[in-house]
Amino acid sequence: MIKFKDSDCYPIKFDLFRLIAISDKLVFPMVWHEKYYLKKVIQIDKDSIFILGRNLEEVDWTLSPEDQALILTKHKIDKLIGSKVDNCDFSTCKTEIAKLIGSKLEEDDD
Repeated sequence: MIKFKDSDCYPIKFDLFRLIAISDKLVFPMVWHEKYYLKKVIQIDKDSIFILGRNLEEVDWTLSPEDQALILTKHKIDKLIGSKVDNCDFSTCKTEIAKLIGSKLEEDDD
């Protein structure tokens, strides 16, 4: 799931009873109806709830070059090992690729 820092979010006011009535599960942080990222409840009044979050339509989805390289690296590892790599930072992914390349080279020597 995507995650945003508190500084990237702002208070959003919802009708408390309507939100509860139309939501089968409210677990934070969450993406709600593919429209809002809701991070945490910051205030509840008698008929309103304020949640720190943001409208996903306002997000710039352009990836930084580092993020693009990380996604490409994870994809390469996935293809090499035949399964998904999750929760991998860039240096770990580079290490995994180096190990896989080394093992492939050893296989070719045999």
